[in-house]
Amino acid sequence: MSWIKKLLFLTIGILVPLFVGVVILELLFGSWWRVDPWEVANQLNIMRDRNVTFKVGHLYGEVDESALYSRDRHGLRGGCKESGQIRILSIGGSTTDQRYIGEGKTFQDVLRVRLENALQRPVCIANAGVDGHSTFGHLAAFDHWFPLIPDLKPAYVLLYLGINDAGFRDRPKSGFDDATGRRQGTWAVIKERSAIFQALRRMSFIIRGLYTKPAYGGHARRPPTPEAYTETGLTSGVEALIDRHAAGFRGRLGQLLEKTRALGAKPICVTQPHRFVMAGKEGLKGTANVFEHEGRSYNGLDYAASLQALNGVMRTLCPQAGGAFIDIAAQPFELGDFYDPVHLTPTGAGRLGWYLFDAFVAQELVAGL
Repeated sequence: MSWIKKLLFLTIGILVPLFVGVVILELLFGSWWRVDPWEVANQLNIMRDRNVTFKVGHLYGEVDESALYSRDRHGLRGGCKESGQIRILSIGGSTTDQRYIGEGKTFQDVLRVRLENALQRPVCIANAGVDGHSTFGHLAAFDHWFPLIPDLKPAYVLLYLGINDAGFRDRPKSGFDDATGRRQGTWAVIKERSAIFQALRRMSFIIRGLYTKPAYGGHARRPPTPEAYTETGLTSGVEALIDRHAAGFRGRLGQLLEKTRALGAKPICVTQPHRFVMAGKEGLKGTANVFEHEGRSYNGLDYAASLQALNGVMRTLCPQAGGAFIDIAAQPFELGDFYDPVHLTPTGAGRLGWYLFDAFVAQELVAGL
């Protein structure tokens, strides 16, 4: 037998069992023969039934440091045994998700412990933060994700907003915070129903989380040094863009507040800290190239002004909707509280949890639990 025939038989011997195995896996775990109620929600970058241990030494400086990241069958962090027990549902992007802060160390965990100590009973806080989500994703979550969680009736919905909207987000980001239902085309249907593709897609979210751009939505150890603050003024024409995008944010926030009340919950809007600007003797300075919009680069001062406008919208709308407003951005944070310009270290998450508890007490929110 020639080497060509041997190679051909060997190839067939490998590919045929592999193909049969793939077919069996798809028939067992894919959505080919049944309607999957999570089919649309899966487009929102939601992981379910996952326990992943991340190496985080590159973020915090400890070579062997790791963080356990867990999501339950409903896609939530927090360890609530039953979804009907959830008293606080926290919503946001990666700064809420805290993918690289292990179980027991997130700001929700710190807040929970302090509330339980104060009330002398369990308080369940669920983390529904999703990496990459903006207000577009939060709205889609209310429509396509939260209705799939049985008995979900929190007392409060904590909206930790702004970071992913401040970079002039004017449309959903594909693959992160859009859920448009079943897409047309054979290949699109295969991708939606294939168990193997969905598993690869979820894994890509984990890997991509380390390298996502622009900077304000990525994960890498890069706390700005004093030398990085080179910008001294706003980019020409940015004020009009800030006003326009703040108006869009106002409309989406209004919808979020309505959906929160429809869930039977009280909204708590919370602002976010960041490290894109620094106060000095000569006034505020910003870092360069924080985000891009329509082919133009904007600096840290632009970003801070945009985020401040969004914070102003929350300060106005949330109390008007019968909710609370907590200005965490006005609280002091230290450089070591951040592993990049927006994401907190475990120390920073702990500080945030303490600030939130103090605000819960000051605004008499504890009694609502």
